[in-house]
Amino acid sequence: MKKKRIPECNDAYKNALIKKVLDADVVYEWDHVLIDKHRWLSCIPGIFLGVVFAFLTKDFWAIVGVTVFVIIMNAFMYFLCCASRDYLCQITPYGIRSYETERVPEIFYKATRVVAYVGIVVCVIAVIFVGPMAFVGAGGSALMAFQMRNFHKRTEIEITPFVTDVDYRYCPEESSLQSGINLYGYVVPDYVKDGDNNLDALRSFHWIDIYCTSEQHPEIHDVITRYITATLEKDEEEEAVTQ
Repeated sequence: MKKKRIPECNDAYKNALIKKVLDADVVYEWDHVLIDKHRWLSCIPGIFLGVVFAFLTKDFWAIVGVTVFVIIMNAFMYFLCCASRDYLCQITPYGIRSYETERVPEIFYKATRVVAYVGIVVCVIAVIFVGPMAFVGAGGSALMAFQMRNFHKRTEIEITPFVTDVDYRYCPEESSLQSGINLYGYVVPDYVKDGDNNLDALRSFHWIDIYCTSEQHPEIHDVITRYITATLEKDEEEEAVTQ
């Protein structure tokens, strides 16, 4: 029996397959809004620090200042760092294209850019009035401020090409999303081997992850298996019962 050839997962290999997926026609697509059930947990550290500071100081205005700071930082964490995302997934004959865009009001991006420009001005003033020693703190702050000037909404694109001459293993994964949306995965067992960097790269490159509801998944699975070989666990159990 002829042994299957394992490809080299280099840039040329990946770029060629990604181009095929990007150029291919869409045979099936769906969309969701991905919302983390536990994103409110990101606010706990800020609230905790605010409470601790309130107990340690008796200065009213200091407490007010810290309270305002905590509110701003928690809003930043909740609405930006843990924002819900628009998710669009497209199946093509050669692979899957998925697009994720943060659902953040444009006012937050504008406010961040304004704060960045204000920060740059404050850093310059600090250097002028405090002297060269201000570069120690102002230099890092100014660098961060310059990076924040280009803070805009972006769409993350993930391309996952199919492998047609291998078998995939279906592996449902845990998900902490609202609205009954789960994460479903398909991995190539032939690419699972500890200590082999090329197989690790191939496994990551061809690992299929999709977000959908349990009601949608059977139909999506049927579409995917037109192009790859993969069996659901429940199908394998049914075959075992009938034998």
